[in-house]
Amino acid sequence: MNDLWGIVENLVIKYHSGKIKPYKYSYLNEFWGKILNMDIDLVIFRAPSGIGKTEAILAPFLAQYLDIIERSWLSLVYVLPTKSLVNAMFWRISKHVDDLGLWGKVIVTLDYGEPTLIKPYLEGDIVITTYDTLIYTIYGLRSWGRHYRLPLGKLSTSLIVMDEVQLLQDINWFTPRILISHLKTLLRLGSKIVLMSATIPDVIVEDIRKELERGGRYNVDVINVYEEARRGELSVEVRDLRDSKRSDKSVRKTILNIIKDALSNGLSKVLVVMNTVGRASNIFQYLRNSLRDTNIILLHSRLRRNVRKERELKIRNFKKLILVSTQVIEAGLDYNFDLIVTDASPIDSLIQRLGRVARRVGDKGKAYIIIDDDGIESSNAIYGPFMSKALEMLSASNITKELSKAVKSISSTALINKQYSRELIKETSKHTHNVVSNIKGLIEGFIGNVFEAYNDRIQSTLLNYLVRLGIELRVFYPEGIIKEKINELLTKSDNELQHRDLSILNIIHNNMLSLSISVRSKTLFTLPESAIKPIIFDIGNMKYIICVDITQEKEDNKKKKVIKFRKITITDKGVKLAEIKPSMYYALNPMYYEFLGSEDLGLIKLR
Repeated sequence: MNDLWGIVENLVIKYHSGKIKPYKYSYLNEFWGKILNMDIDLVIFRAPSGIGKTEAILAPFLAQYLDIIERSWLSLVYVLPTKSLVNAMFWRISKHVDDLGLWGKVIVTLDYGEPTLIKPYLEGDIVITTYDTLIYTIYGLRSWGRHYRLPLGKLSTSLIVMDEVQLLQDINWFTPRILISHLKTLLRLGSKIVLMSATIPDVIVEDIRKELERGGRYNVDVINVYEEARRGELSVEVRDLRDSKRSDKSVRKTILNIIKDALSNGLSKVLVVMNTVGRASNIFQYLRNSLRDTNIILLHSRLRRNVRKERELKIRNFKKLILVSTQVIEAGLDYNFDLIVTDASPIDSLIQRLGRVARRVGDKGKAYIIIDDDGIESSNAIYGPFMSKALEMLSASNITKELSKAVKSISSTALINKQYSRELIKETSKHTHNVVSNIKGLIEGFIGNVFEAYNDRIQSTLLNYLVRLGIELRVFYPEGIIKEKINELLTKSDNELQHRDLSILNIIHNNMLSLSISVRSKTLFTLPESAIKPIIFDIGNMKYIICVDITQEKEDNKKKKVIKFRKITITDKGVKLAEIKPSMYYALNPMYYEFLGSEDLGLIKLR
């Protein structure tokens, strides 16, 4: 195992230009032993943030190319919840590969279903992808036709790393239940799987073991790292502003005063995290007006791709910065803050947020958790009964000390288990039991019917919910020639318009943003108009959605790719879900995308 530690040591020193000396945690030998044990099918790895999980998992895979160990896997598929995390991990791993002199020998790719002319479909020695892309690729539900055999063959010889698993938890406890069926598919293909997180509750671990170990079919092992991560000290304070006469005004003033005090005491990097895009935008504008000489950046998931990428790069260039963000900041951003002011949220979410502060040994950080009436009301729609439980836990006298410790150690598991008790999960998930059972049945029957298409209407509709009880639409802000084409289509009686200049894909790519649409289990087959307002265009008495698809057509006996703009009519009943395809790209109505002068605020209001 010393050779593997040598790889980690090399990666850390070169990545940080020698400024950080790597520390050898005692968990590493056990971890590597179980990763390399081919009798173990799935490893659940619980360890605090900042303890070197990424380098630890890379070491045995890259060791194959350095002739240190025999080859166990043909590829590594590294899976993350968000595209921004995928981008960050792609550059991080690419640098690691280059630092070991393996560039060109080890091919690193990223794949998250973008509108590009060449799609790798999980190809590469190391591929970094999202959960959505991995899952929809497995079952052949990608644009430009279905592709079963290529990704399935690849996955059968791969090490699959599923990182930041905690971000998949949802208000209905839908995804954690569905995830187990996807794990079964991968294991049946012959993949080896590692699930990693600092905050996986016991209920998920227990359910995975129960389902997968039944009948001795699969061997699941759990590694709990109780060592403390080497990082700074963090003090936590809860500010309860409930029953204030003007809750929104009180919150803004409180946050402003906290930040002013911090800046006057020499702190330079401040993080503000709000639970909704609307609250984040309001706080950002208030701080911008109040602190005109300070660099203030707004970051959330509903910003155009090129704008968000530019801001993520800017963050690293400012010595003095206030970053206002949402949950997107909870994982993956390699940036060290001095102070955080955050909305109250479920305990695991709070631990992830607090982990953005005092990340280096010797640092001293401060965290303020804000509780207010308006914040609770808006947060209930996101977290449901888990929010009520979090508020109850935040009222405990020792909670601030426990949260301070939780950032360094997974001793916080007791807190997380209290947040996600089996009784609470049973209550919040009872309304989706039937749809979960149906989808699990489809997933678990997939391998036996791998060459059959899902043609049945009910099945094809349920396949929209392979990841979550809702739809993640690929939406883009129309500008330039795309805006012209959409206006042309809206004024014509035709429902389709073709375009052969594929360069417009770059415009779509740069202007894409995330739009999540929640659905109820009773309305799985139709989306009401109110759920898709930002992508509806009103023309006279008619209402339309504009989607863009990339297809192949024969021309002079050759297959050529064609971009098609399509117009879908919205009826009084809404739009049938069968018409909404995850593989397509949907035009955002520009009136819903907001600016502050020339600066993007993003898609704020959804209704």
